Amino acid sequence: MILLDQGGCARKWSHVRPPSPRLSPYVESLSAQALPEEIASDSWRIVPDASAHILFTRFAPDRSNQTPRTRLSVVGPRSIFLDVSQVGRLHTYAIRFRPGALGALLPISAGELLDRSVPLEDILGPAAVDLEARLMAAPNYRVALDRFGSWTGRLAKGGRELDPRTSAVSRLVAARRGHLTVDAIARQVGVSSRRLRAVTRRDFGLAPKRLTRIVRSYAVLERTRRASWSTIACGAGFHDESHMIHDFTALFGETPRRFLARADDRFLQVAEAGRAYLEP
Repeated sequence: MILLDQGGCARKWSHVRPPSPRLSPYVESLSAQALPEEIASDSWRIVPDASAHILFTRFAPDRSNQTPRTRLSVVGPRSIFLDVSQVGRLHTYAIRFRPGALGALLPISAGELLDRSVPLEDILGPAAVDLEARLMAAPNYRVALDRFGSWTGRLAKGGRELDPRTSAVSRLVAARRGHLTVDAIARQVGVSSRRLRAVTRRDFGLAPKRLTRIVRSYAVLERTRRASWSTIACGAGFHDESHMIHDFTALFGETPRRFLARADDRFLQVAEAGRAYLEP
């Protein structure tokens, strides 16, 4: 989730667009991001995420021959944090799928892509090569997102219906902010706990308990500016503050306070300067 990665560092330099009605059952958002060199880091923390993405990244040209470098990948759900380098990245355009929707549009399941990234060309062949060329030639991020959305819309025409059990799990976990047990989800969806685990591993790539823990961790981050840590823990469904910190650290690799501190003074100074890095 680009607005949470690295403690929310990239909010200033991200543009998020809602999907068209045709894409809405499958896609949560389209986004563009361009980071200034001042905050691009070799250690950029990516958060755990129940959603899969298609990412197009354009890098600074190779110094030896100035050849543009791009990458078009399918990124599966993440069960735990990942540190990546943002150095040299010029632009990133993303299709963010709704949790559980990846397998309805692509011939691969979320379970096969858990904690993995693979070239889209390996899955779709020439169609991916054509998309990469069209995105690379886009004159600005608005045109790029238009092209990305149109391409995904054509993909959706041939997509299958979402499993209603998958949709029900997604809506329920989101509505309760992850604050419910596996047995409670199974009862409300109308399946056994065993069947629920099979469905969520296939379509979300995650066991149901891991899914709820990730969603609940987002609830922690949403509340950080409005209350004390003990109040946040209670509101997010934890027994106490120490339980919240332990669970959050297991997923994010550090405490909520340290994670949010990644948006440090260096980032704030750049943000206050009002510099824009996305083309108009």
